[in-house]
Amino acid sequence: MLIEHFAGLPTVADLAQPELRLAGLRFNPRTDGPSRGRYSISLEVQALPNGKAIELSGLPEHAKIRFADWSPDGRKISFVNISDAKEDAGLSLWIIDVATAQARRLPGIALNGIFGSPCEWLSDSQGLVCRTVPADRGAAPVRGEVPTGPVVQENLGRVTPGATFEDLLKNPEDEQFFDYYAKSQMAIVRLDGGSVLMGKAGVFAEATPSPDGKWVLLFERHHPYTYLLPFLCVSRASVGRKFEDGSGEATGGQTARR
Repeated sequence: MLIEHFAGLPTVADLAQPELRLAGLRFNPRTDGPSRGRYSISLEVQALPNGKAIELSGLPEHAKIRFADWSPDGRKISFVNISDAKEDAGLSLWIIDVATAQARRLPGIALNGIFGSPCEWLSDSQGLVCRTVPADRGAAPVRGEVPTGPVVQENLGRVTPGATFEDLLKNPEDEQFFDYYAKSQMAIVRLDGGSVLMGKAGVFAEATPSPDGKWVLLFERHHPYTYLLPFLCVSRASVGRKFEDGSGEATGGQTARR
């Protein structure tokens, strides 16, 4: 059993973090992760039914732990640590060896968690499929002081009631910011720290590996984006990619738009 010790009330530093509100999402542009939510500051493992709780060693300093997840074989636990430190801001991937109660970081992996948990275990428990920050993403866009033009929307047809939502996209500049932060590079991350990139970067909201470990089902968001609904209702395509040799080259696939 994994025991998570949660932090109390958010600190002033937590509340002072930057926040973007786009497409029905609220996220921290500094960390590429959620801007609000409870996090754990320490972890323990306990064997059932009568084992003693053992505090894990090797956890990050000033830990802010989210998305803890057991491997299918029950021997490992993955979690994401949130760091807002200037020299190491972002989401990092950590692996716990349950037998030794030791945690370690997988180096060189910057995760993108604005849609939620960025990683899913593979069925062999030897790796995870993750949404990562593209290495060539470049500098963040800057808000323009002068609008490029009006935002025109037409209401044609019969009169119908419309639901109201918060934090929606409002203009093409919002779309540009959303694409920048939401775009991720899918990768297979192995427990030895190696990784294999999967195809091109895109706005992937979900990634689910198949039970046999040969396919990954991806849900990708596409333009045109709506200004009336949150991202859950944005046009998307589901893509099945097959990776038989671990090279990262798609050897088959199907696409279905929803």
